[in-house]
Amino acid sequence: MPTISVVMSSYNHARFIAQAIDSVLNQSYTDLELVIVENGSTDNSNTVIKSFSDPRIKLHEFKTNRGGSAGMNAAIEYSTGEYIALLNSDDYFLPDKLSKQIAELESKPHLGAVFGLCRVVDERGAPHPDPNRQYLFKNRYFDRLSYLNYFFSQGNSICHPTAVIRRSALERVGTFDTRLRRLIDLDYWIRLFALYEVTILDAELAAHRFLDDESNESGGRPEVWAAARWEYVHILRHFTELDDPTFSAVFQKEIGALALAGLDRRVQLGRIAVSAQHISAQAFGLSLLYEAITLQLPGVTASHVQELAGTLDIFGVAARHDLEITNQRLTQQLYNAQLDLAAIQQTKSWRMTQWARTLLASFKLFRLS
Repeated sequence: MPTISVVMSSYNHARFIAQAIDSVLNQSYTDLELVIVENGSTDNSNTVIKSFSDPRIKLHEFKTNRGGSAGMNAAIEYSTGEYIALLNSDDYFLPDKLSKQIAELESKPHLGAVFGLCRVVDERGAPHPDPNRQYLFKNRYFDRLSYLNYFFSQGNSICHPTAVIRRSALERVGTFDTRLRRLIDLDYWIRLFALYEVTILDAELAAHRFLDDESNESGGRPEVWAAARWEYVHILRHFTELDDPTFSAVFQKEIGALALAGLDRRVQLGRIAVSAQHISAQAFGLSLLYEAITLQLPGVTASHVQELAGTLDIFGVAARHDLEITNQRLTQQLYNAQLDLAAIQQTKSWRMTQWARTLLASFKLFRLS
């Protein structure tokens, strides 16, 4: 039985999967297996995988795509290692990744998982030119409580392919949520960090790739942003399930600043959420406060929630209204300008000077040619 299982769900990454597989097989730590679920790819990913003859590769094939979460869950189920490392089929490991993380886990048995820093690259493997992408996973804290607070108010800052999780922790936390697509990782990190101490090593351990056409599951497309906001609202509910000491420690600053001590957990979390800058957190907070009104909990009133619903404007009604007004004003200005132009074109002087404008246009065209 290998010490570590690297699990991968492969889907339509024929251009990149050979590099991903090589990065595992060429690790300085060799007591491993690579469990790949070929998740119904329609390109030649399966052919590329089968071109490798290393006995450490364990391939399982799906006839149709079942989604990233289902593929990863299946790969984990097929795995046998004491530790589980996650890898996307378009990302890759750096050479000493597993050696560093196994050493950390074996020297600190209380840790549930070890992560690290991430190299953000484009589809050619070069450093990604967008500075926002480069800093995406740079927020590094030294305790799980700070990360949980960041997950709640800002979003994800942990890079998926840097993760190595102890099997016992993974079994307690559970599987990846197959209802989600865009924020699968964030959902899992919240559940993991709620139960276990973790370490984020101060070293680049893996490369995370963004494609030029933004076709990654995490690519910068409007439909991805919209779906991610919706999923975020739902996964924030995990914070209602934190044990009391963890909850108090994660939100200690906010509870003090908003004078929430002694109130019911739902009121505390709801008021913290509506004070956040993230619109999904605000939507989640309004839902919690609405529930609190029904239960007649102290610290919230119906009139306050009604006022918040209008001022926060989580559906962007006011912004759309302003855009419609601006669009109507510009449309009217364009119409007026067209009327003015039509009136000018009907004047005697305009008609008499038409020949000069035609000659000038011809001269400009001649110079350009």
